[in-house]
Amino acid sequence: MRLETTPEGLHVGTGVLVALLLWLFAPLLDPTGMDIHAAPSGTVPQAYLVDVTGGHGLDEVMSLSPMAWKPVGAGGVSFGYDTAAYWFTWKYRAGNDPAGTDLMVEIAYPMLDEIDLFAVRRTEKEWVVLGQWRMGDTLQFDARPFPYANFVVPFRAAPDSETQFVMRVRSTSAIQVPVTMWGEAEFSKYVAMNHLAIGAFLGAVASLLLYHFALWVTLRERMYAYLMIWMVFGAAMVLSLNGLAFQHFWPANPRWNDHALVACLI
Repeated sequence: MRLETTPEGLHVGTGVLVALLLWLFAPLLDPTGMDIHAAPSGTVPQAYLVDVTGGHGLDEVMSLSPMAWKPVGAGGVSFGYDTAAYWFTWKYRAGNDPAGTDLMVEIAYPMLDEIDLFAVRRTEKEWVVLGQWRMGDTLQFDARPFPYANFVVPFRAAPDSETQFVMRVRSTSAIQVPVTMWGEAEFSKYVAMNHLAIGAFLGAVASLLLYHFALWVTLRERMYAYLMIWMVFGAAMVLSLNGLAFQHFWPANPRWNDHALVACLI
């Protein structure tokens, strides 16, 4: 008995293989799915409030009663699509290292349009702003305080100090705000793991592309050309969703970046 492999059968099998590849690697490249924190204060924020009009500023928000803030549940921050502005807050207590504590504050959802992050400290009379940063995918990539696919802010906390972080988010995409306070060493490990996953993913896609290119040249079957195009768009979709395409391919074009994911899906 002899088994024959038809181009159609090979095409279907390869399509299943590519779909499986994207399904396996996409979680590794998903910035909200990395669970290797080992960080000074784990995952935040701790509380939030909704600014329906989007007109509140930092002074107005900080003057509100603590009862105006709602606690963030165990499921994290995910509010779907909303035109309102969301404010989030959390506190960080530094250790007694005389040199201070170097932190990397990561907002691991690169599709957010507008992010205003403030580090504040309470004195006897007033709130003092220690630092403020504006980020978002509507700005050019070079405008970020740290060059990374996700939004990252370096911050040094003084010894034995308590810093309150306050963040305003507004976006036309889903309001997902996974925030992690990393120590520098833990952040470096996290980035290394991400780079390893990205390299493995792109290497696997490149191998499949070369394989199908060889089949197309040999057999002249149009389906292999279509499959290569599908693989390229699938990989581009994953890279766009994770902010990697914006970082490496069109960092000066936020307007195109806003439409790139939809273009890849089409």
